[in-house]
Amino acid sequence: FWPPTRRPSARAIGRARRRPRMAAAEGGALVFQRVGCVGKAGVGTFKLSTQQLGWKGPPPQEVVVSLTGQELASARWQNACGRDRCLLKLCCKDAVGGVSRFTGFRRADFEAVKAHLHQHFSVDLKEEPVAHEGWNWGEIDIEQGSEGANGRDLRFSVNGKVGFDLPVSAMRQVNVSKSDVVLELDAGGADHSEEVPMEMRLAVPGAGAPSLTATALRDELQRRAGLGTTGTAIARFSDVSIVAPRGKHELGFFAHGLKIRGKSQSYTIQYSNIARLFLLELEKDKRWAIVVGLDSPLRQGKTLHQALVLTFDDTSVMVELPEDFLKEFGYKDGQESPAFKVVGEVLKKMSGKMMAAPSSEFKELHPHKVAFLKCSHKASSGHLFFCKQSCMFVVKPVMWFKYSEVGSVGFGSGQMRGRTFDLVLNLKVGGAVEFTQIDSQLLDATVEFLRKVGLVVEDTAPIARGRPRADGAAAQKQAGAYRTRGARPGAAPRAGEDFDADDPEDEDFEGSSDGEGGASSSSSSDSGVPRAKRPKLTT
Repeated sequence: FWPPTRRPSARAIGRARRRPRMAAAEGGALVFQRVGCVGKAGVGTFKLSTQQLGWKGPPPQEVVVSLTGQELASARWQNACGRDRCLLKLCCKDAVGGVSRFTGFRRADFEAVKAHLHQHFSVDLKEEPVAHEGWNWGEIDIEQGSEGANGRDLRFSVNGKVGFDLPVSAMRQVNVSKSDVVLELDAGGADHSEEVPMEMRLAVPGAGAPSLTATALRDELQRRAGLGTTGTAIARFSDVSIVAPRGKHELGFFAHGLKIRGKSQSYTIQYSNIARLFLLELEKDKRWAIVVGLDSPLRQGKTLHQALVLTFDDTSVMVELPEDFLKEFGYKDGQESPAFKVVGEVLKKMSGKMMAAPSSEFKELHPHKVAFLKCSHKASSGHLFFCKQSCMFVVKPVMWFKYSEVGSVGFGSGQMRGRTFDLVLNLKVGGAVEFTQIDSQLLDATVEFLRKVGLVVEDTAPIARGRPRADGAAAQKQAGAYRTRGARPGAAPRAGEDFDADDPEDEDFEGSSDGEGGASSSSSSDSGVPRAKRPKLTT
């Protein structure tokens, strides 16, 4: 127990517990406890040996970050983590790349770390002054950046001191919004327990150096980050419709990335960020969609787009590609070909991904020989496509499910009982996704295909018993009920703001002549079904 006259305060005890401890290990190694790695959750152990250095996180993950002495290019020491807490920044060489930051060191640890790095790794540890004013305005330096081997850090300085520095290689998108430069940062494979910056805005009012403008800063950052498209484009396609971000865009295929240029925003997608490609036929021989699945989602304000949907009609374009592309695709210079086909082949070539298509087995089972089900998800109408290993709902929102992620498939009667049914995907991780207003004539084909791919299908007998007969009293009574409400049998709900007026979805819900004929014959027949009375209008 502490003597009453010398007992330390609670603040002093807490500060002592948070303070990292250094211990000398065998072979001249240094070990620091309670050290954090920027971007990783928790605090762990940092160790410097004669050959390498590394950090090990807390259990249960115990994430390990390790570097060898030969990979180090430079080291910086910053008093940037609060009272008596410092940061160690390690920059790697070009062949390795990347910057690692470790926090939680004491000021007294500077000499020990400096001596160890100089003796075993031949790296000089330099101390950098850090701005503590708390200002949010300063100067941008991207000409020299940090003195790491790559020299491509974006540095924000206040009165000649470091405000913050950011690796340019971590930038996923760089765009301009009026006088702001919007930086979208890569999470770097971080999981939900890690803390990483995702977006930053730099206001460039134009009052500084004449050469520093928002557009000039964007172009320079794009060039440093490898997002620039200043070279010659391999192919360009104009007036390509994209569902989200919505509107007409121009596609430019460059050596390292795809440039999407709209009226107000431009985006650059690295080919390495493309995870999968799908070619879907929305309307037979009339409309197609190319779905581009992304590893890192495209950010539009606060909205994240995990997939891009490019829609095409039956128009053709003149093929203008390099000679090696023409030879590989089997085209002739100046030949015309459907736009969706040319764009799809160029996407396959540049991304190195296969173009997946819906299953031909479901197409053969479908009464109309198409590879999709017209349905709705919540308030959005679209198409549900079945592939061999997965299913996808388009156009908005885009949802993709692997069959291995689905525990079972359930069915239910739709709002228009007997005429439609609902399909429910019960996911193994929990939750369910429901698709509604599917034509009841497609129930048998859907069940048969889902069983073929190995999914567990729940009992569909209640839906089968609820189907109306073609000329029975149930069909006549339902037709009369629709006429009472002033709607056609099978009429589609009113479209919302996010759907086009000429959407072919409405054609699937048009009332047939058989249904109308059945309703008129019921009034003159002797079947005993009473006529539906028209509701009275009162004013």
